[in-house]
Parts: sequence; C-alpha cells; structure tokens
Amino acid sequence: VDGPRPNVNRARLTILVFAAVIALATFDLASLPVAALLGAPGLYFSATYAGGIARGDSELWLGPVAFIGSLPAAGGELKPIVDVKAPILYSVTSLAWDGARRKIFYTTDHVEYRDLREVDPDSGESRTLLKDARIGELAFDPVTRELWGVRHFNGMASIVTVPEPYTEWKLARAFPYGEVPRNLAVSPDGMLLAAAIGEAD
Repeated sequence: VDGPRPNVNRARLTILVFAAVIALATFDLASLPVAALLGAPGLYFSATYAGGIARGDSELWLGPVAFIGSLPAAGGELKPIVDVKAPILYSVTSLAWDGARRKIFYTTDHVEYRDLREVDPDSGESRTLLKDARIGELAFDPVTRELWGVRHFNGMASIVTVPEPYTEWKLARAFPYGEVPRNLAVSPDGMLLAAAIGEAD
C-alpha cells in the first residue's frame, strides 16, 4: 500500500493514556485492600504511570515505568520507592505489609513465572526472596510472620504459605480446576484467613 504507515505505537499509547485518565478519575484508595497499609509516614500502594516506548522514524519516547510508591496520609507528593518489572495489567503488583519490620512484600515478572520480592520503603533497597514462585494475592500474618498467597500451576490454583525466612513455599490447600481464590486477608490475631473464590463458569 502506498503512502505513510500509521503509527501503531502512538495509537496504543493514546489508548493507554486515556485508560489511565479514566482509572485515576475513579480511583478510590478506601476501596482497595492496600488501604490497610496505613501507617507512619503514609500509605504504601502500587501505582503506574501510562508510559512505555513509542518508536517513530526519528524518535524514541521513553515513559515512566510501573512502581511502588508512598503517599503521605496527611497529603503531599507521591514518592516512588521501587520499580516493578513486568507489572500486572491495572493492579501493577500484589502487596503485603510487615509493619513491625517495615518491609513491603511484592511480586514482579508477571508475564513469566512471577518472583516474590521485598523492599525497605525507607531506603528503597530490595531483594528477591523466591524466583519463579508463581505466587500472588499476598497477605501477611502478623502473628506467625508468614506470607499467604495464591500459586498457579498447570491451570490449577492453590493457597500456599511462605514462612520466614521466605525461601520456600508450602501447600495449604489446592482448589479444583476453575476455582481461583483471590484477595486474601489474614485476621489481626492470625486465626482466620479470608478469600474471595471465583469460578470459571
């Protein structure tokens, strides 16, 4: 076909920016599970800017990447803490907060086999705890200090625990094909685990 080729990357970027504007317009922190992460000095949450790479004939445009940031509860500027490699679409990452030791647990590499990581929100130092763990939907038990999560493998979902020092996972319950637990939460006394269960049909 004769004539200039349409810039597909710019069209995709426009769609991303439009989606981000709609998402920000309806963003309600109080409705999110991460609202439970309130504590001095602020609220830790996952966020992302609409960005990416747009290639043209003579330009390369780089936008901000997905990240975990801190927003003071009393108001103020957003402070990026750590970038999130290969984020989840819309929700960016899965988060859990250890308030006693001030550690954020989070997931990365979501287009592959999902890594489990931790970051110090004050220094920004992060490290990998489990490589290719396939674990998300994180929840932290403040009593036993273990992480709970959902692991996907061969189309099946399981609830697993990751005890301290977070170097291995243990199966807690396997679910039949088509049932997927989400939005895990642990009670403050560590006695109860709550989850929403979705079904394929």
